[in-house]
Amino acid sequence: MALMLLITQQRLPAPIQEAPETPTPTPTPKTGQTAAVKPKHAAQPKVANERSSQGKIQPTPQLATFDGTWTGILTNFHEAGNVPFTLIISGSGTSVTETTANWGTQIFHATHDGSTMRWTAGSHHLWTFTPNPDDKTARATCSHSGAFLVTPYNGVTIFRRVSP
Repeated sequence: MALMLLITQQRLPAPIQEAPETPTPTPTPKTGQTAAVKPKHAAQPKVANERSSQGKIQPTPQLATFDGTWTGILTNFHEAGNVPFTLIISGSGTSVTETTANWGTQIFHATHDGSTMRWTAGSHHLWTFTPNPDDKTARATCSHSGAFLVTPYNGVTIFRRVSP
């Protein structure tokens, strides 16, 4: 009977042992030679895409780059006619400095949604500013619904980046 128990008894697995890590020996340079140093990890390029739930690669939306100096002309701007504007945008699209020969320099707070900036110049002129994918031009609108002694205005123009 004891022999029967010994024959049918299952053996336990061997204990798990980790092998000690031994660094790979590096050859020592001979006199007059220098050892080449290899990086531990190769740098992986950053991919501007993400996989969707269907497994398709979707482009990652990129925020527009607003900051820089932009120039453009609002045509038929009220009684002033064609008015050249210089917009200096800073603070990642949160500040606009408008400069014109007609009204001088004024600074306004702006907001954006990642692709279009918005601000109000004075209390009447509502601006939008959307850089194009080329990062060199932008579509700007300026609108005014009209008030006492001021005719309504809705202008659209292209601004060009003159410096980053």
